[in-house]
Amino acid sequence: MDYVILAEEIARSVYRGKDDPEVARMLNLVDQAIDRDAITGDELLECTALGELVGLDDKRRAIYCLLAGKDQICIEQGSKMRELLKVLFAEGETRANLIALVKSPLLRSRAQLIGLDRVKPGHVMKARHI
Repeated sequence: MDYVILAEEIARSVYRGKDDPEVARMLNLVDQAIDRDAITGDELLECTALGELVGLDDKRRAIYCLLAGKDQICIEQGSKMRELLKVLFAEGETRANLIALVKSPLLRSRAQLIGLDRVKPGHVMKARHI
């Protein structure tokens, strides 16, 4: 736990008057929507229509397998990976699924957004005394 970051965060006015368990709950609540800049290989697999995957030629299937094995696939506008996905799936169910996924925001907790793991009341108590 990075207590310096946590101490800076809990010094904000939104946490004033709150006890340690309440502050921890607030920090861990998954309610912050952020735009996606990447998807995982698992998400790519989930979006893929089996019939379209089987229909890929050997070279494209090899590229697909490489992408599906990645932890993160950059999908920012203009990225090469995004363009590669467009080439692999120019139309069809997989492309529609990928577009829907890219448009869906990710939900994160405030703790995650500031680079912390799950915050416990004891962490808050310790950070208050830094």
